[in-house]
Amino acid sequence: MRSKLRTSLLLVAVITVVAAINYCVQANQTVRDAYAVWWVADMVVEHMKANDGQWPTNWDDLVDDFQTCVNRSGRPWQFNDLKKRVSIDWNVNPDELIEQQTGGKPDFRVIWLKNGTDSYWVSTEPNQIVLNYLNKQSD
Repeated sequence: MRSKLRTSLLLVAVITVVAAINYCVQANQTVRDAYAVWWVADMVVEHMKANDGQWPTNWDDLVDDFQTCVNRSGRPWQFNDLKKRVSIDWNVNPDELIEQQTGGKPDFRVIWLKNGTDSYWVSTEPNQIVLNYLNKQSD
């Protein structure tokens, strides 16, 4: 009887530890994802600022803008890590994006996480960052 109780307690302890480790790993990835889409949105905005409002056509277009963000904030990211985490619709006309909003909220999705989650910090949703920039430029 005692042996079964010990085995059951050990099993519960192992399951608890595994669940806690899994939770910590998931929480860490969620935080990293939230920062990644923020950084990429900032890079896209920097690109538009530096290129007369032109949308980037590929990741190569964002290399210089990545460096601008690094110079401003330090180097918490590797460029390739952002490429692995975040997708961008490269076929975007920024002028059309301004028309795709309801009450100042984007009705488009041009920057998103590749893993399908929707992680972002308050006020840093990537498509909102892009729309905020575009709206400021159209004023």
